[in-house]
Order: sequence, then structure tokens, then C-alpha cells
Amino acid sequence: MVPGWNEFVKKERETCLFWHKIWLNNGCPHTGTVADIRRRTRLKYHYAMRKVKKHEKELRATIMAESLTQLRPNDFWKEFHKNKSRSIISSEVDGKTSGDEICKLFAEKFSRLYTSVGYKESELQDTLSDIDLGINCLCMNGKCGYNHIVSVDEVKQALSQLKIGKTDCSSDLTTDHLINGTSRLYSVLSTLFQSMVTHGYTPGAMLFSSILPIVKDRRKSTTYSDNYRGIAISSVLGKVLDNIIINSTSVSSSQYQFGFKKGLSTTHCTFVADECINYYLSNDSSVYCILLDASKAFDKVNFIKLFKILLKKGFCPTVCRLLAFTYTNQCCNVKWNGCSSVLFPIRNGVKQGGVLSPLLFNLYIDGLLLKLAESGYGCYVGHRFAGALAYADDVVLLSPSIYGLKQLLKVCEEFSSDYDLEFNASKSKMIVFNGSDDFVPLKMKDVVIPITLREKHLGNLIGNNSSAFRIAKAVNELHISFNKLFSEFSCLDVDTRYFLFKTYCHTFYGCQLLDFSSKSINDIFVAWRKCIRKLLGLPFRTHCELIPEVINDANISDQLYKRVLKFVISCHKADGLSKYMMSLALNGSNSVMCRSINFISDNYGIVKYNILNSKLGAIPMMCEQTEVGQSVRAFLLYRNSFTYNSDDYINVTGLYQCY
Repeated sequence: MVPGWNEFVKKERETCLFWHKIWLNNGCPHTGTVADIRRRTRLKYHYAMRKVKKHEKELRATIMAESLTQLRPNDFWKEFHKNKSRSIISSEVDGKTSGDEICKLFAEKFSRLYTSVGYKESELQDTLSDIDLGINCLCMNGKCGYNHIVSVDEVKQALSQLKIGKTDCSSDLTTDHLINGTSRLYSVLSTLFQSMVTHGYTPGAMLFSSILPIVKDRRKSTTYSDNYRGIAISSVLGKVLDNIIINSTSVSSSQYQFGFKKGLSTTHCTFVADECINYYLSNDSSVYCILLDASKAFDKVNFIKLFKILLKKGFCPTVCRLLAFTYTNQCCNVKWNGCSSVLFPIRNGVKQGGVLSPLLFNLYIDGLLLKLAESGYGCYVGHRFAGALAYADDVVLLSPSIYGLKQLLKVCEEFSSDYDLEFNASKSKMIVFNGSDDFVPLKMKDVVIPITLREKHLGNLIGNNSSAFRIAKAVNELHISFNKLFSEFSCLDVDTRYFLFKTYCHTFYGCQLLDFSSKSINDIFVAWRKCIRKLLGLPFRTHCELIPEVINDANISDQLYKRVLKFVISCHKADGLSKYMMSLALNGSNSVMCRSINFISDNYGIVKYNILNSKLGAIPMMCEQTEVGQSVRAFLLYRNSFTYNSDDYINVTGLYQCY
């Protein structure tokens, strides 16, 4: 539907149709009162239609902004990303042209992937026997530490963790139906999940999922199947059960795993790697780093070995029995442009679309991290091992010597052979810090690992002179996101434009790792001010000090400084390597984080150790309004109260140009 139809066109169309029918009933006269009214209403309808189409962009932006002001941000961003996230349907893939043929092609491809590891039936029976033994020894005696009763409160808590608008693969059920359900529904779900846990059985509808192939890289050809990856739509009820299991279990991976843990993020993992590298470089030592690439690691998990690991980690045997039944009986199909393939079984890999899957994979790969720590090779900071860090399947190896790095790679090769994981040497990268390049290139399975100066680690650049490149990357991303936003919403009012700019362009991913003591950090501040001037229609000579007053918000430097200090607090609250490395930075490690903390503390007169007590009030998050700033802001709001096509529009640019 055309934006603005209901507001500006619908009424005129209904009036036009009403008088058109009267005109027909009167014999279609060419003159007279009825003909004049019919002609006039018809002209009004066509005029309204032309006006709406002419201002379609402005109307769409206004409607989207209204959804935001009415506290419906999900509707707003859904509409904003509508064109961007629209699925690409190629007419040809690998020479196949019809929908059924393409669907069958992807089904065969995914079927090979999810049966590439597999298991023997005898191994499965032995594992199920071990699970039954654990149930008899632990669960029956109340020693497993898990409450086998699924209460209504647990169901409510699990439902509150669901994302809205998610659909089910086998029905019209959505997460909205469950979230907005009644107490009677919660009681029924509690009984259902209780029965599933007790009997170790999952209904057929919850064992089914559908895979949708989506394009990996839009810049590459969409006619090749290798440029597609699959996303799975699974059972909504299965997601609820996964949340219940996660909330009830206390099993977690080691401190070397940062993925999918509360209070930790990709930035924490890169921060620990940065601090470890700086520790050795500050002591005139070398560091040899390898960023390992694991090929389809989530999809090649061995079921039998996964269940054995869960039992060894102390996972509840009763829940293990339910997971074993679910995993060994699940099936899947592929959907493409309205076509569906035949069902095929899944014999390896953590469950597609499962909320519990990241936790299970972390436990599965945790054995590799522990073996690397036990090897005795790699980097140590003080008495702590920091030679292997992981965020899910992204593993980084750090060693002060080539020999030590070779031994770590040997451990990875042995683990990959035992646990059916595959590390891709050609896509892995090696970085040398303060070391000699005169060594025999390292290999994994006879494939040479390429050497580079810098590489992305979890979205953050890591490598030689990475600080300057991180700042340049932040500036570039700011300009890209601003241009996208400005092209769509330049017609909105001042406050809404800035709100959208702050929510969409202020991501500054990984800004906590930037060197705020360097002069090049001003490049970000300058780029931000230029964007604000263009966004609000301010003259390019508008003074920097006026900008925070006009937007009625803190300066960008204050906002980023506070994010850094919050990151310091989050590291201190986290256990393990994050807390230890942050303590080194606070005590003067001369790393990028240390220099940033010292600079911010000196700038605002904050005692460094008070940061850990959350005393951040010294950083202003709202500007103090002056008379000049208030006047400029008032002029902007007044100018925005008129439309640019109106005769009453007053250009007030000259009134504040002198400021």
C-alpha cells in the first residue's frame, strides 16, 4: 500500500466512487449537477493520489518516525531495514532454473553436511546406557543438582526471554502468541515440558525445522550455491524449553571461552588478546599469533561425543536423555521461493535455531581450550595462561616462540581429528609482533597458514599499528551509516533526526579499544560534528561548542569516554582473564587501555580506582544550555514547524549564521 493512503487518499476515493455510482444510475449525463460533482470528486481523488506518490519518501519517513514516537521501535527498525534485508531470490543457482530443482539442490547440499560425521548405532546405545546409569545413580537420588519439576514461574521466565515476532516452522504459531498468553496457557506448557523431561520424549512437531538459504555476500554472484548459507526456522516451543534448561543449569565453560556468556562480549575477548600482546611487547619479547578459522564447526558436532562431554561436565542425565532423543530424531527440509524439499535426517551438528545450541557448542569445544592450557606452551601473563582465547568457534593462539606455537597447533590438529572439527589453514591468519619473519611457514595438515600484518578478530582489527586503523575504520563506518540515514530521513524534525542518528550511527563497535590518548582520535570527533551539522542543516561554520547545546545532549567525546569507563567496570565484575587483564591496565601496563584510562581520568579529575566503584558522575552526559545555544535550537525548531513547500516557510539560517 502507498504510504499515506489511509490518511489522504482513502476518503477521497470513497467519495469519488459514491458519486460515480450516482452518475451511472442517472444515465451517465455529460452535463448538469451530478456530472459536475462526479467530475470534481474524481479530480480531488486523482490529485490526492498524485500528491501522495510525489511525497512518498517523506510520508514513509514520517510514518516510520511516528511508530518510533509511539514507543514501537521494533516496527520502526523493521520498516527501515525492509529493503536492506529483503531476501534475494535468484532465478538460477548452479545451472538450475526451476524452484523445485534449486530447492532439491540445496537439500542435497545440506543433507551431505548434516550427515558428514554421523555415528554408529552401537555407540548411541552405549551412550544411552551411560545416560540411564546416570539417571539411576544421580537423578533418582537427588544428586544431579537439577530440579526436574518445570513450574509455571519457570515457563513465564523463559517466555519473557523470547524475541517477539519469531515464527514457527510447522504452523502459524509465533512467539507473540506465547508471550501474550493467559495463565491457563502457562499451566498447559508447564505440564507439557514436565512430561517431556520426565519421559525423555519430544513431540514430532518440535523435531522439525526448515532451512532457508540466504546470500552470504551480496557483492558476489548469487548464482553459485557456495555463496549461500542456511538459517533454520525451528519450533517456537523448543526455544521455550531451551530457555528453561539454560535457566536451570549451572554448567559453564572455562574462562578461556568468552562466547555467549553474561557480562562478556567480543570486545572483552579482543581486549584480553591486546593486553597479552602488549605484556610481551613491553618486555621486549616477541608474540606469534594465529587466528584459527573453523569450517562449519557448529554443524559438525559429533552427537555421541557431545553427550559424553555433557555427562562429564555434570549436566543432568535426565535432561541429557531428552536432548539425546531430540537430536537423534530431528529432521529438516529446505524452503526456496515457495517450494519445499523432502525431509532429510540430521545426524551431526548442534540444533539449528536452538537457543541452547551456543551453550552446547561451548562445552563441546571447551576441551580444546583446556588441553591447550595444560600443554604448557603459549603466552602466560604472570602465572595465568593466556595462550588460547575463544569466542564460540573463533580461536586465537598466542605464543612467545615459534616452537610453542607449533605445539599449540599440534594440539589443535589432534583435537580436530578426535572430535571431527576441521580447521581451515588457508583461511586462518598468522600475525608476528616484534619477531623475525625468517622462519619456516607453519602448516596445518600440509597447508601453509598465510602471514599478514593486521586482521579482523571478532570485528576488531588486531595486528601491528592497529590503533590508527581502528580509528580510521570507525570514521568510515560513521560516514556510511550517516549517509544511509540522511538519505531516508532528512525531512523529519530536528529531535527525531538526532534520535535516529544516535540510535543508528552511534554504534562505534569496539570503541572501548580505541586509543583516546592519541591525537588521531580527534578524527572521530570531527567527523561526528560534520555529520551533526549536515543532519540538522547547520552552517558549516557553526561553533563546536554550540553543537551539544543544539542537540541537547552530551558531546561525542563525553559519550565515548563514559562507554570506556563502563567497559572497565564490566571487566572488573567479570571473573577470569578479563578482570585480571583490567587490573594490569589500571596498575600501569602502558597498553592502549591503560593510556585511555589515564587520559580520561586526568581529563575529568577522576581517581582511577574510583572507577571500579561506579563513580562516573564527573563525566557530564547533558550539556549546559547557554542563551546562544537555546536561541539556535529554538530557530531550528521554528524552521522545522513549516514545510519547505509552504509559502509561510521562513528561512532562519541567516539569524544564527553569525554564531
